[in-house]
Order: sequence, then C-alpha cells, then structure tokens
Amino acid sequence: MSTEKGSVFDRIAERMAACGAEDMVPLHIGDTYLPPAGPARLEGLEPGELPGYGGYAPTKGREELRLWCAAKAREVNRIPGVDPAWIQVTGGATSALFAAMRGCLEPGAEVLLTAPWWPVITTVCAAAGVGWREAPLYLQAAQDPGADLEALLEGVAGPGVKALYVSTPNNPSGVVLSREQLEQVAAFARRRDLLVLSDEAYEDFIFTGREHLSIAALPGMAERTVTTFSFSKTCALSGYRLGYAVAPPPIAARLEQVVTGSLYNAPTPAQGLVLRAMERREEWFPELRERYRLGWQAIREELALPSSGSEGGFFLFPDVGPALGGGDVWDLVDRLLAAGVSVSPGYVSGPSYRSHIRICFVSVEPERLREGVRRINRVVGRG
Repeated sequence: MSTEKGSVFDRIAERMAACGAEDMVPLHIGDTYLPPAGPARLEGLEPGELPGYGGYAPTKGREELRLWCAAKAREVNRIPGVDPAWIQVTGGATSALFAAMRGCLEPGAEVLLTAPWWPVITTVCAAAGVGWREAPLYLQAAQDPGADLEALLEGVAGPGVKALYVSTPNNPSGVVLSREQLEQVAAFARRRDLLVLSDEAYEDFIFTGREHLSIAALPGMAERTVTTFSFSKTCALSGYRLGYAVAPPPIAARLEQVVTGSLYNAPTPAQGLVLRAMERREEWFPELRERYRLGWQAIREELALPSSGSEGGFFLFPDVGPALGGGDVWDLVDRLLAAGVSVSPGYVSGPSYRSHIRICFVSVEPERLREGVRRINRVVGRG
C-alpha cells in the first residue's frame, strides 16, 4: 500500500524548478487561479473584524454555521432528518474523512476505495491506521452505463472491508454516477453492512446539466453514511481549511471526539468568513462556476487524448498509453515539463492507472490552459 503522494508532488516541484522554464503552465495541482470568493472579495474583511471569531469555537463548529450546513444538507442534498446534531465542522474535507476513519473503524480494517481516487485518500487511510483495496469503477461506469457495479465491487471486496469510499463527481476522472449506478453502489453497501464515506467536494461543479445526487439521500443510506463537503472548492478558499461532515448523531459524536483530539476546532475566523460568503452566494458563485466551466469546455474541445466520461470536477484523466512508447509515465511527465507544462502521473489515483495522467483545468485562466493543452498535444504527437 503506497502512500507516496506527497513525494510525487514534491518530485514534480523539484523537476519544475530544475527545468527553469519561465512560462511553465502548472496543471498538476488541484487549486484555482481565482481569488477568494465571498466576503474576502466582496467586503475586504479581515478575520479580526468578525466579532467573536478571534477565539476558540465549539468543537463541533459554530452554531450558526452548523445551522446553515444542516439546512443545506436537507434542502439541497436531500439527506433526510438532518439537524445541527448531524454536523461536524472540520479542517477541510480531508480532516472530515480522517475523523470518520479514525473514529469509526478498528485499526487494520480495510476501506474499499472506488477508483480512480483523490490522490491523498490513501495517505488519510494510513494516518488513520486502516488499510485499503482498489475497486476500479468510474471509467468502467462511464464506458458501460449498464455495467453491473454491484458485482464489480463484490469481486474485489475482501472480508476485512468495513467501509466504502465513493467520490462523485469523481476526482480525477470527472465521472458523475447516475442514480441507477449510485443505487447499485448503495445496495452493495447495505448488503455488506458497510460504513460509506461519500466525498462530495465537487458537488457544485457538474457542467453537463446533470443534477448532483448524494448517496445518503437514497433509501437506507443516511444512517450508514458520512458525507463530506469542502469549502475549498466551492468558495475558492483552500487555504482557509474548512469543510464539514454530515452523519447521524451517534457517528457524528465519534467524529467530534477525533476532531477535538487532533484539531480541537476548525479555524474560527474561517467559519465566520465562509458563512458570510455562503449567505451571499448568489453574488459571486455564478461567475466562479462559469469560469470553471469555460476551462472544462476548453480542455474538452482541444485536448487530443481520450478521456472517458468527464462531466465535471476540476480534472481530466486521459489515458496516454500510446504516447509512452513502452516507457514509464515519468518519462512523459519529464518531456511535458521540458515543453513547459506540468501534469501528475495517474498511478497516484490507483495502481490500475499507470498509463494515465491527471490534468487540472482550473489552475490557470482558460487562455493559459489552451496554451498548456497545445504543449501537451505537441509532446504526445497529436498537435
């Protein structure tokens, strides 16, 4: 079980520095080129200007933010029965997922990770003291919408699997599972009596008109699901380190215990700033989303590589096998760096993806993105 993701991105940074390219187009990290959204942009507020937000917060999070999160989970995500007792405010979705694994799973238990996955999730597993198994899912679901996903999951789940990690819209493939597909995943989790960890960091970024569906909204799922959300993506505020989990109170209490012992409380000023931002979301979010949609459209139109099923998120995940010429993916990453564009190798999203690369389309402005895509196309011989 490799947990080398951090070193992979360090390795890319070192090679970028060695290349010395002044006009490098960085497409390897999933962060935005846009300035912070909400009050930091609209009002110029400093954290100290928020009365009561300079000290500790309750370990579950500020009451007013938890009220907002609970109402949103009920009304938007359609998760039944949610009230503030279901909400745990965390230091980003990463903190929420760690708290769920550490608080709800015995050491040595396994998490079935649907793949390709967010590169940091295996590091979270290792930190929480649990193992993992790979379940290639999203590209298969995109290529064959009628595939038997329940059988696919059953075929790789061992007796030690106690939890299932799901991410839709998926990082890195951009695949969005349909209701029918998500129902199959839910049926598998119920039959195996699994805890479900639903990573919904990209819920706001589906660009094909399809509606986002939370697995906890399906029958019999709310009571076994920890749904995690991130303000890093929705508000372009990754440095604020703020997210939240939605879980039934007995599970939420376990999350609070882990958060208290590791973080104590999520950053208090961030809670105030984000709440103000979300209360005024209609003033800034449409523009942010449209900027990201333009990046998605640009790369979909111009990248000369196959990438199955991308409907949203922040990434494309093309198969570059033919361009490797029998070599290692790092050979291609190095050639791309020499050409002035950075991408990350696909194997950080699962062992089955050694011929893939991950490309972020929100890290630079659309015109700069188009230049990065042109450089990729030239290197792979299709530009």
